[in-house]
Amino acid sequence: MRSIFNNSVINKNIAIPLYYQLKSFMVESINDGVLKEGDMLPSEDELCKLLDISRPTVRQAFKELVSEGYLERRRAKGTYITKPHIYGKFLSTLVSFNDEMIEKGMEPKTKVLSFKIINSDEEIDEILHTKGKAIYLERVRFADNIPIVYIETYIPYDEYRDILNFDMTINSLYEKMKETGKPVVKVERLIQASSADSFESEQLGSSKNSPLLLCKTTGFAPDGTPIEYSIARYKGDTNKFRIELSVNNEH
Repeated sequence: MRSIFNNSVINKNIAIPLYYQLKSFMVESINDGVLKEGDMLPSEDELCKLLDISRPTVRQAFKELVSEGYLERRRAKGTYITKPHIYGKFLSTLVSFNDEMIEKGMEPKTKVLSFKIINSDEEIDEILHTKGKAIYLERVRFADNIPIVYIETYIPYDEYRDILNFDMTINSLYEKMKETGKPVVKVERLIQASSADSFESEQLGSSKNSPLLLCKTTGFAPDGTPIEYSIARYKGDTNKFRIELSVNNEH
């Protein structure tokens, strides 16, 4: 471990800040598998001596790496490599999974497990006002080949039957719904903590009973008609969601 932190990590003759050079080196080492999840890093004092840099320089690099999910500080134990979290806009804005991952510089991928017509049960009929028939889409979404979310989606068959002709590994469901003339323009989300059952853990590459963020979404057309119902299970150890709220100064 300590052998990778040598004189070649830091170049004091260039204009790039020293903390940023250290941070970039560590991110590259994590992505290349040189530094692995669970590895314990040398202490700040050790890195100062190994790299001949100041403690504030090491501290700034560590601070940003912790904030971005690459490092975890454990009290009285040390600093460890961890999995970087994906900060999602899912809770605060309507944006497609593919667009969000591309914006973050990650490669999105979709695995379709099922895409078919089903006989909807009482719950789906009540939510979507369907009459016993719906389209069922079951997917796992990936970012850089890491499974992020397992999601089941239901939409009314009568309004969207033509969607069945499209390949949903490469197409956006919301875009195809929009093309029909009935786009999703508003959603309501119910969010709760959950744990993965055997099937969910298999799809997400996690252990049984690992933490999940369970999100139930109802999407509405411009006239207020419910046209989509989804149940998404996000991996708790990979995903974080940032919500921005504005202050109403009138109160």
